[in-house]
Amino acid sequence: MNSKEINTEENEKENVQNESSGFQPEEISSHAEAEKNPAAEMEEELALTKDKLLRLYSEFDNYKKRTLREKIEFSKMASADVISSLLTVLDDFERAMKSMTETKQDAGVIEGVNLVYTKLKTTLEQKGLKEMKSAGENFDPDLHDALSNIEVEDKTMKGKVVEEIQKGYYLNGVVVRHAKVIVGN
Repeated sequence: MNSKEINTEENEKENVQNESSGFQPEEISSHAEAEKNPAAEMEEELALTKDKLLRLYSEFDNYKKRTLREKIEFSKMASADVISSLLTVLDDFERAMKSMTETKQDAGVIEGVNLVYTKLKTTLEQKGLKEMKSAGENFDPDLHDALSNIEVEDKTMKGKVVEEIQKGYYLNGVVVRHAKVIVGN
């Protein structure tokens, strides 16, 4: 027998043995991979599920924080209408006090009006109202309503508020009434 025939016989014997065991060498490796894949797939699925859960938890936490902030902002600004309407009363008190001091009214009346004015102003400030400072400041259309422009001799007052006709106010950092002003030109 030559070497070619011997190799062929050995190959046939191996094939017969492999066929009798029921598995081909390729099938053995694919069967082992099939056993590994379900575990790997389950681990991957578990990792994806954990990631989704973490993202969902994070989203829900952000939602809770956002709604809480919105509730706080809403409660701060819920009184804006009432406070805005009380600003005219505050203006009337200021005009009354100015008028009474100019006409030299009784000191007791002036003191009484001043007491009520101070109490009203303090109560509104406790609710978040803050007076806007305008005189001498640069004109800002977001804060001021310009009623007119006047010529000014002082060049540093150009583009600045020369006179405040009506005070502006903030409520919790938000403008509730623009200041009515005269701007230097």
